Amino acid sequence: MRYTFCILLSFLFFSIKANAQRNYFVYIESANGEPFYVMLDGKTNYSSSAKGYLTIAQLPMGSYQADIGFVGNKYPEQHFLLNVDTTDKGFQLRQLHDTVFGLLNLQTYKTLIPIKAFGLSPLEQLNKLQQEFNQKALTIDPIKPELPTPTATSKAVKPTANDCIVATDQDFQQLRQQITLAATEQRGLQIAQKAFAQKCYSVLQIRKISFLMLDENNKLALFKAAKTHLVDANNFGSLDSEFKSPSILQQFKAL
Repeated sequence: MRYTFCILLSFLFFSIKANAQRNYFVYIESANGEPFYVMLDGKTNYSSSAKGYLTIAQLPMGSYQADIGFVGNKYPEQHFLLNVDTTDKGFQLRQLHDTVFGLLNLQTYKTLIPIKAFGLSPLEQLNKLQQEFNQKALTIDPIKPELPTPTATSKAVKPTANDCIVATDQDFQQLRQQITLAATEQRGLQIAQKAFAQKCYSVLQIRKISFLMLDENNKLALFKAAKTHLVDANNFGSLDSEFKSPSILQQFKAL
């Protein structure tokens, strides 16, 4: 009996240990498609593909010093504190300033700021800086279509069937959250299409929503669905920077 109990106790111990040692992966892609490298804790070096993306697998939970640099030292090396918790993570490496890059979390849409960004080196200031930056990055001034001002000799403009309701910042936040929680990118795309049928969004808002979609075919479908529901359609062409695939970029330009 005692022997059996010891076996069961040992099995329970190793089961708990196995669960505690579960590993996760971190995906990072460069927004501008430039190759880069990641050095974890000054020991292991990971190099991205030529198109600027990599996956770091088998990472146990914990905090890592992630130093990110670029080919040819084009920009200064960026230093991040990367926390790996109970989920896999995806980031987009985006240029925030002339020499400062951030890691945009593709699940939470929050931006991780380098430890020494903007001259603030103490680690204690990182959380405060990150909160201020995230709040600023998510502040979007609602864009309203310009309508002629009624005069004494002209009649007020009456909305037509082609006019649409301009989405507010709250509308955008809710839509982004719904897409983030969607089980698949296809489901997120369906949610976006339904929202576009009800309200118009800005190109900037559409761009930020597209960050949640890693498949460029889904990004193309998102832009195509949003094209006729924009308050600043003249800026639609600027979305071409979100594509790396030449064939998909060509399809976007055909729109």
